[in-house]
Amino acid sequence: FLTDLGLFSRLAEIFPNESVANSPGLLPLLLRALQQTAAWQRESELLDAHGGLLPRYELFARRAIVAAKSGDTAALASQWGAALDEAKSVSGATAYLALRRLAGDAGMQDEAEQALIAAIRTGRGPLPLYADLKPLLQSLSARDRENALLEICAIYLSLEPSNPVLLTQYAYLALLNRLATPETIIEAMKPLAGAFPKELPIQCALAAAYLAGDLPEEAAAVFAPLEIVPEKLAPAYRAVWLATRVATGKLEKSAPEIVRFPLQDLHQSERRMFGKWLRE
Repeated sequence: FLTDLGLFSRLAEIFPNESVANSPGLLPLLLRALQQTAAWQRESELLDAHGGLLPRYELFARRAIVAAKSGDTAALASQWGAALDEAKSVSGATAYLALRRLAGDAGMQDEAEQALIAAIRTGRGPLPLYADLKPLLQSLSARDRENALLEICAIYLSLEPSNPVLLTQYAYLALLNRLATPETIIEAMKPLAGAFPKELPIQCALAAAYLAGDLPEEAAAVFAPLEIVPEKLAPAYRAVWLATRVATGKLEKSAPEIVRFPLQDLHQSERRMFGKWLRE
């Protein structure tokens, strides 16, 4: 009742840690109350006394949270590592997803990401939809972790094989990282581009494959039906469009659009692919 009302301080006052000995069902409620009131020392004592009632991965995770909130970085690393190790013994992704929730609720985003990636690597269980992975994918992209992005895409292709967003992302990453030939990517993307003629990410992936295959006129034909406003394009999309313009003789490399282009906003693999048109 007190938990439902959000009266966590009152709950912690009424029920001392010793109450759990006679009423084990109080443990999760009391843990929540102590976290909500930032009573980290008392939570540590509660875990020492009654942590055996919890799954081991959760016990280690909660100890990691206490360590994080107490500023003990060494204990955080060791306890969180132990939590991830314990989660391996649980079938499917359930334990990892529980760790993700615990870390997320505690504001530990790096640990929450680690747990989610570990869950995805199991390839089974109640995994989130690919569309729900957007914060994780954006975080990995911002840190230029393309190998992790590729791994996640490859796993999800077996789970959502007809997802056009997923197919496009995987094809583009495979092209950038030379895991597939431009011809293979073109063959895979042409039907998708035909089915979604106005979807810029799909069209840009196809145009990039044409450029990589030394077919700039075909890349230009991809853009021809679209209403392109360069200033509104994300850097990667604008790079494909500008590279196509240079490759087809519509722009010189000395043009202001090229000179001012923020090459640093691209990933290393994108700079490698588009650099010869934008800078070299």
